[in-house]
Amino acid sequence: MSTYIKASAPLEFDNAPDWLIAYMRYRRTMLGNTPSSVMTDFKSVREYFQWLKYFQENNSSPLCTEDLRTVNITAYTLMDAVNVKRALIETYLFFCADTLGNEAATRQKKLVAIRSFYNYVLDQEDVLHTELEYNPAERIRNPKTPKRQPVFLPEDACKAFLDAIRGENGPRDYALFLLMLSTGLRVSEVVNISLKDTNLTSKTIKIHGKGNKERTVYLTDAVVTSIQHYIDEYRVPAKADTSLLAPLFISKRTGTGLTTRSVERAMDKYILKAGIGGMGYTPHKLRHTFATVLSKTASASVVQSALGHANLNTSQIYIHLGQNEVQNAVRDSAVNDFGS
Repeated sequence: MSTYIKASAPLEFDNAPDWLIAYMRYRRTMLGNTPSSVMTDFKSVREYFQWLKYFQENNSSPLCTEDLRTVNITAYTLMDAVNVKRALIETYLFFCADTLGNEAATRQKKLVAIRSFYNYVLDQEDVLHTELEYNPAERIRNPKTPKRQPVFLPEDACKAFLDAIRGENGPRDYALFLLMLSTGLRVSEVVNISLKDTNLTSKTIKIHGKGNKERTVYLTDAVVTSIQHYIDEYRVPAKADTSLLAPLFISKRTGTGLTTRSVERAMDKYILKAGIGGMGYTPHKLRHTFATVLSKTASASVVQSALGHANLNTSQIYIHLGQNEVQNAVRDSAVNDFGS
């Protein structure tokens, strides 16, 4: 039996009323949202209801973050949660900006989570019986977010970073980070790759991305070589689980799959070792680097398809976009220079 239980590990919803837990389980089971997406939105709406309960009882916002975090909402009722007007939600968003110091992008994500919750209540009216007539967050404009140039690693930084990957975990980490640089995968996608998803013969990996959307990424020869070296020199000697559902990238110490945090810590270590610390380089910036390099030779639609963006408009483009075009663009672009 496989020892890999990460995918079935239960989600833990602490300090939450039953109706909020039911909503998050609905998101996971009925809508197919990923565990990380569910937990992110859970924390957002839980914070909102903590603020709402405090405001309803005190007619003012908490004075500090600590006051907000201590609000217990396990007995908070759904009727109180839906008894709000648009202005009250806007007051919460002001609290997020003024007291919590949330930037526009963070406030926008919180607003989307709140809007989704009230849509759920409306959709489930025959079961919940709240008599909610409209979504109070529907007509609130998303906070305007400033356009920023994405941070990416220039060529010399990429080389220094890869050259710095040495040590006991070197074979694994080199294969993992080279894969990210050459495919633009998200950290959450990399740690969830299974042996079943990996086909080094066809030089492809099947990815289960955001919203459980499935796509195929195409590997360069350097990536294939590095993954095979990792398996032979690190994974096999570690006697890790070889069942098809087992994770590709594992910890030699525990034999289980890596976490996103462990990948972040590993990158931090190598970035400092390479002498390029303090530049804001994170695993997600490897995704930006891939997109930047690929965009020099490929069309925007190819880049979007290769990255697996879930935007509806770009999804319509994917339907008419041949996968051969994506495959050829990746294998013919400068991403082939990574690891060579």
